Amino acid sequence: MSEQKNKWNESFKAGRDYNPMNQILLDTILGTIKNDRRTVIDLGCGTGDAAIKLAERGMTVVGVDWSADALEKAKLKTEIAKIGTITFKEVDLNNLAEVAFDEPVDIILSKLVIAFVEDKKQFCIAVKKLLSAEGVFVVQTPVLHDGVQYLPEDKPGIAVKYNEFKELLNEVFSEVKEFNHSYYGDKGDLVTFIAK
Repeated sequence: MSEQKNKWNESFKAGRDYNPMNQILLDTILGTIKNDRRTVIDLGCGTGDAAIKLAERGMTVVGVDWSADALEKAKLKTEIAKIGTITFKEVDLNNLAEVAFDEPVDIILSKLVIAFVEDKKQFCIAVKKLLSAEGVFVVQTPVLHDGVQYLPEDKPGIAVKYNEFKELLNEVFSEVKEFNHSYYGDKGDLVTFIAK
């Protein structure tokens, strides 16, 4: 097991749960997506918060994470919520291109994950191949801006460089829009991108 994967497992074992998906933001994003929105893959689903919210809106969801401990908690939450339209897969997102999914999907969500993916371009290419013809990739990530001096307490390790990542999305996808910026703390910028 890799050191990073072990770190995530230990964190989830210790009871850590990460930022939930804001329901108002989720509904607003879904309101802008013009496809049928029937099927979703939640890449980096953690303990299942967003996956459950999507399933509660009538979608069939595959939750993907590389932490077995997170997936166990997600399965338990799903059972408690009595939601039967979610399946879970343990997958290292660095190897997403090697994973088989049943059919193309309408939405792929990746929240607070991209900073930990080693080859972001290959990851984005793999995501695009999993999408249906009208499918969309919703990616939410903290970003770092040029000209800003970040300190360790700004947690630069969980962010991607804004200009580089935007350029990468534009290289792989035919249409990219910045859906919103959620500013936090003194220098934090959490961006939600929607790519087709």
